[in-house]
Amino acid sequence: MKNQGTSPLKIFISYSHDSPEHSDWVANFANQLRNPGGVEANIDQFVAGAFPEEDWDTWMFRQIREADFVLCICTETYKRRAEGDEEPGKGLGVKWEGNIIRKRIYDEIENNKKKFVAVLPPNGNKAHKPYFLPIHYFEMPGAWDNLFRLFFNLPQVEPEVVSGNAYIPKTIKTSPSSASDSPEHLAGRAAEMQQLTDFWNNPAKPIFTFYGVAQMGKSFTIQRWSETQLKDFETVRVTLTEGLIPSAIAGELIFGNPELPETHRLAQAIAARFQNKTLVWFENMELALELKPGQDSHRLQDQALHEILKKLSANSHVKIILESRHFIDLPEINHLTVALRENQLQKIATDYFWPFYQGKFTRPELNLIYQKTGGNTWLLLNIPSTFDDLFEDKEAFLENLRQSASFEKYREDYLRSLLDRLDETQVELICRLVFSYQPRAFQEILPDGIQVAEFKDEMQSLHRTLLIVADADKRFAINGYVREVCRLHFKDRPAMQRALKEQEQKVGKKFRADESAENRIDRYTYLIRENTGFIPYYVELSKAYNSKGKNSQAQKVLSNAFPYAFTYKNKIILYTELISISDYATALKWFEEMSTKGLTPNEISYSTLVNKSPDYATALKWFEEMSTKGLTPNEISYSTLVNKSPDYATALKWFEEMSTKGLTPNEISYNTLVNKSPDYATALKWFEEMSTKGLTPDVFSYSTLVNKSPDYPTALKWFEEMSTKGLTPNEISYNTLVNKSPDYPTALKWFEEMSTKGLTPDVFSYSTLVNKSPDYATALKWFEEMSTKGLTPNEISYNTLVNKSPDYPTALKWFEEMSTKGLTPDVFSYSTLVNKSPDYPTALKWFEEMSTKGLTPNVFSYSTLVNKSPDYATALKWFEEMSTKGLTPNEISYNTLVNKSPDYATALKWFEEMSTKGLTPDVFSYNTLVNKSPDYATALKWFEEMSTKSLTPDVFSYSTLVNKALITPRR
Repeated sequence: MKNQGTSPLKIFISYSHDSPEHSDWVANFANQLRNPGGVEANIDQFVAGAFPEEDWDTWMFRQIREADFVLCICTETYKRRAEGDEEPGKGLGVKWEGNIIRKRIYDEIENNKKKFVAVLPPNGNKAHKPYFLPIHYFEMPGAWDNLFRLFFNLPQVEPEVVSGNAYIPKTIKTSPSSASDSPEHLAGRAAEMQQLTDFWNNPAKPIFTFYGVAQMGKSFTIQRWSETQLKDFETVRVTLTEGLIPSAIAGELIFGNPELPETHRLAQAIAARFQNKTLVWFENMELALELKPGQDSHRLQDQALHEILKKLSANSHVKIILESRHFIDLPEINHLTVALRENQLQKIATDYFWPFYQGKFTRPELNLIYQKTGGNTWLLLNIPSTFDDLFEDKEAFLENLRQSASFEKYREDYLRSLLDRLDETQVELICRLVFSYQPRAFQEILPDGIQVAEFKDEMQSLHRTLLIVADADKRFAINGYVREVCRLHFKDRPAMQRALKEQEQKVGKKFRADESAENRIDRYTYLIRENTGFIPYYVELSKAYNSKGKNSQAQKVLSNAFPYAFTYKNKIILYTELISISDYATALKWFEEMSTKGLTPNEISYSTLVNKSPDYATALKWFEEMSTKGLTPNEISYSTLVNKSPDYATALKWFEEMSTKGLTPNEISYNTLVNKSPDYATALKWFEEMSTKGLTPDVFSYSTLVNKSPDYPTALKWFEEMSTKGLTPNEISYNTLVNKSPDYPTALKWFEEMSTKGLTPDVFSYSTLVNKSPDYATALKWFEEMSTKGLTPNEISYNTLVNKSPDYPTALKWFEEMSTKGLTPDVFSYSTLVNKSPDYPTALKWFEEMSTKGLTPNVFSYSTLVNKSPDYATALKWFEEMSTKGLTPNEISYNTLVNKSPDYATALKWFEEMSTKGLTPDVFSYNTLVNKSPDYATALKWFEEMSTKSLTPDVFSYSTLVNKALITPRR
């Protein structure tokens, strides 16, 4: 046998090539033996080239002969081949090695009887050990230490040198129960305490992994051991909580990130004590594991936490305890770990609990409770202190225990019955404790601005009810199982949301909110297998399936939980969850089934039906029924009614009622009011109030303001502010900017940007481009593209084409097509046809048809008839009718009357009236006055005035003036 300090031990590994994954594990195992193990491990994969210089059979024989130890990696395939039971031609290498090993064992060639060693890979089975190997085997990775004790012939504990004199104990007489009856004496955990002490004194093993089922007193044991054995050393306790990314801690310790106050304190504490021996105790490690069905050992979800353990274990002054319910696989540092496996964990003896039960139960009764609770520490400590509140009849309670297979299935209901008795103040405190990393002083648990005296009684009551024990420094901590149930039980309560928000601020919002649905499905599937009957796990698994769109599987999970829902409340929880993950029709089915089972729906059930209702009337019906049942509608119910309201007035009514009920409106309520507001000013008011309430406007809020803006500059301002807030504008925002653009180029710019963003323009966008197009050809191009996109043109599109048509036949074609599409022409459509009509009778026909359709002609319609009238009298008739209709004649009307006037005096009258109305005469008006002037001088006056008005006389102007000069008599 070689000793440490001489040339390395030679280890040969014999194994079968079961799969690429198995071969990879063997290679990694061999490399770990070499470094950091320090032994010369060899396998066939380490041979350079395709094969050794000698034949494989010679190479294998030499490896076995020269090795100090031969490790046989036992699998089903290896056993079959080594024992010669493999089919011919397969596994020749293992078959050859098996023959060599059997021969050398049988002939007793080896002096070392322990040379041939059976090793089980992770998840291996001892039944796969070949018959000829010694009875002992080493199961990886947990037996790493024992394997090296074999290599170097080391004891587990170094014995003291025997002294010269034998120890003679004194004879002490005492009460048989005095020592064991003391709660300070942790009866039944001597072996675990000794293992912890051995670990503390072993410099080669910096990590101790303490595994055990829930509520077996793991934390309790570690705490008692540290209090008694480590009085002169510092202990840093880190409690992982569900949802917290372990890298929040690792990042602080490894990279020195100062943004995380809680983990910053942890890092400073560890760093400051690197020169002194320090215990770092991580509890609730199961929350950081990838829990997958079918696996006995689990890796960490976050690589950063693995890195923190590597960093800590590399420091000779730091000792680490990892407390978990499940076995942890720690690649690269498994060999540095001492493991206390679950099957080695001894229950705390009944003697420890006896002082708590004296006076209420007899010894046999305690033994019965101990047996039926499976030694569950939290229950055993809690039952005596809460018995009077939860159970009226002790005999009935004990009989129920005798009849049950295990009290474990009642554990959740037992705890929930305690939680339901807490008042709101106690709920606030317990929720804050859920997110604590370590025991906290009472003052640290209180909400900001609250005086200690106000909550002292509440905390004492909470302390007694849930056994939230204080340590020697009067700092409070929460039991791991209680923490888990509280987190799920109060998940949707405002107190839990406040505590979560506070914790997010402390750790820079680094929570595992984005954990994949697949991971959550694996996690809760495994946890259900390990904790059958724990209702919250079924609920969480159902939610994970539902988030993946697997609604039928989500409902199946909840249905599978019903056999374990022993209490009325748990049945309510399951039905409520079924209602929440279903569509309205299915939710209604579960709601009705719930009632037929004699279960009374709660606020959440009703609120869910209100929320899922297809319309306002249905939502209102459920809301009113909820109120008649004496149930109090919550924020979700009111917000839903606000959202589904048919108009602004109704939405405002529910919003105000919600506020008077002391409920806080959320973003949905405010966004709805912004959206339903009758005008921009009202929408802006709600938007600003939303911001003052600390609520964050979203894309919907900003898009609504863009849409309701009175003009393009205002809309553009909100659009740009939305972008600066990191919000991505949606179709509504872009469509609005297209519509409000002051001209065609601006509208086209927004339309093209919208397309580059992957947003789909709608009918509104295309119709706007049709309307703003500079000419008929461009308008027609957008109209046709809109149709090819599968969009149906609306009235605006058709009206625009009617208006932009180059002639009457084209306009009439679009008008008739518009009617065949079921679209209703409006005043604009008819007025355009009146205007484009080739003559007065046609124009009059469209004008009269417009009136028969119940449409009121506008100024444009009347002005066109005035213009197209065959004579002055007809034009004057339409002009006067237009005025009696309250319409103000425009330049076209006046210019027409000037032109059609029978004489100069009448024309002059209309021309002057036109000017007093603030209307501007055109060249046509001046030409008429030049033409109708009684003499050349008057005509010349109007001709010259036309020029001063920046109007350019045309050929008619000059011809008329020349004509007047020729016919005017000379003097």
